[in-house]
Amino acid sequence: ERNHPGKIAISFFGRRLSIAINNNKHTFTIPFFKNIDESIFDDLTKDLMIIKDIIHDLNLNRNIFM
Repeated sequence: ERNHPGKIAISFFGRRLSIAINNNKHTFTIPFFKNIDESIFDDLTKDLMIIKDIIHDLNLNRNIFM
């Protein structure tokens, strides 16, 4: 919770995993009329690391469903 504020929703549909991160940021929306700086990529990297951590913690990085 301290490292990743916000809400995380996980859903399985068949063999697919969906992960939603609600941290009140629009990470995947690139501002058109604003300079792109390193902070945009930092936020995106943080969100992707959360997803990576969930996959690792749930052992979803292995083919256990085959």
